[in-house]
Amino acid sequence: MMRALSAPVVRGAATRTACLLLIVAFYVFTFRAPVTQLDDAFISYRYALNLATGHGLVFNPGEYVEGYTNLLWTLLIAAGIALGGEAEALGHWLSAIFGAATLITTYAYAARLLQKRAVWLALLAPLGLLAANSFVCWTTSGLETPLFAWLAVSASLALAWERRTFTAILCLLATMTRPEGALLAASLLGYDFLAQLAAGRVLAWKRRLAGAAGPCALFACGLLLLTLFRLWYYDDIVPNTFYAKVGGIPVSRGWIYLRNWVVDGPGLLVPGALLAAIALPRFRPACWFIVLNAVYVVAIGGDVFSVGRFLLPALPMMLGGAIAGGFNALRQSRAAGAVMLALVPACMAWSLYGTWPPAWGPPDYDFPRMKPAQFPHSAKRAAARIHWIFLPDEDALKHLQLARLRQLQPPVHLLALVGIGKLGYWGPEFTILDMVGLTDRHIARSGKVLAGTFIAPGHSRTDSAYVLARRPDVIELPKRGSPFLPLPVVIDMWNNPDLERFYHYDADINSYVRN
Repeated sequence: MMRALSAPVVRGAATRTACLLLIVAFYVFTFRAPVTQLDDAFISYRYALNLATGHGLVFNPGEYVEGYTNLLWTLLIAAGIALGGEAEALGHWLSAIFGAATLITTYAYAARLLQKRAVWLALLAPLGLLAANSFVCWTTSGLETPLFAWLAVSASLALAWERRTFTAILCLLATMTRPEGALLAASLLGYDFLAQLAAGRVLAWKRRLAGAAGPCALFACGLLLLTLFRLWYYDDIVPNTFYAKVGGIPVSRGWIYLRNWVVDGPGLLVPGALLAAIALPRFRPACWFIVLNAVYVVAIGGDVFSVGRFLLPALPMMLGGAIAGGFNALRQSRAAGAVMLALVPACMAWSLYGTWPPAWGPPDYDFPRMKPAQFPHSAKRAAARIHWIFLPDEDALKHLQLARLRQLQPPVHLLALVGIGKLGYWGPEFTILDMVGLTDRHIARSGKVLAGTFIAPGHSRTDSAYVLARRPDVIELPKRGSPFLPLPVVIDMWNNPDLERFYHYDADINSYVRN
């Protein structure tokens, strides 16, 4: 009897596993070919290269400034370089690996929220993630986002399985990957602690409290050690990027950033996720992370880049919650449940092919380079994989610029840049002065404000007098008066009379060269 009952269960599990592997295989096959990576990824690559070659975890040898926010990702790249790998290839394949792991763990999390007889619905979760433009965009950029997304959903799954110590470890690793890891820990461990505090009889209260307090203490100890490392190595308790990015960004930019992500599809998951939060206690910690992360993103003014980089880590849990909430509604009302569950494939279809009316704001705000594509190809999906900033041949132009910089006489030693990633990594012999302050303590703490400039996270700091006082050999800057995004640093440098007094513009390298 047991054998007869178990055979369908085994066949069902095997079928679901095969379907999941097909989804993962499709993802790996589709994203096997590298695309142009984001300039910011190369900031971490230069830190990793310097660490692997004995210069320390620094951007410029001898300058101990924490100009990155992804310690764990940088260490993984450094380990790969030390073993003979190349940073760009490592970034691509690590992104693919953690993207695939996120798909698998998203399925497992959704399955945990569902009853056994409905576990096949969990396959909608990785499909929904694969259809999301934020997933497509940020698993091909070279940044740490897929690692953080995997750690976030893995920690949520561990807590749903009541593996609290493992949850604390995953939250600590997430905090080493992105600052939002602290929000993850507060949401998961904090909610669990409070829930255990409020639950149970008097005799069971102490046991439950001890079980919840231990993981919180473990995370707190790990966070303390991370902070002590920062204080010892960089003489600060937060990354330098905190000073360079936080403050002065209008909250309205954060609302626009959140709105663009929500109306690109994930907003359709909200009703089901809310139902799951009401009906399923094991989903509530993840729901708190979704909410707190959204509040945090709005408060900091969003991101300089579009397509929901900071919001992607919450999407796997939203998908799991929407599916579980829809199934729970189905048990109460076939019609209501069917509508709720239908919102998940509707989210996929809208993410791939939907566009919002101009009345809602600038049309396709996050997809300025979208070109028509014949069905079933998705123009939005193709546009989401574009990471070059100004020109599609960005990498070739950067290499050409480097070649010309190396030919200048007298030789270039100090190079002042706004985009420090690719030129910094491909030109490791140059000392780089970051004019927006990510890797420069002085500029990061500058309070200079310029009216009428374009304020964006990570690009709002400037101090032209300090830059020119350093006497860089070359300042990468468009020619004064030319059409360009009015960043504070550009306007500030143009307005400083010492720029054209001590430098002349060289069109061959699109930069100012010291006289």
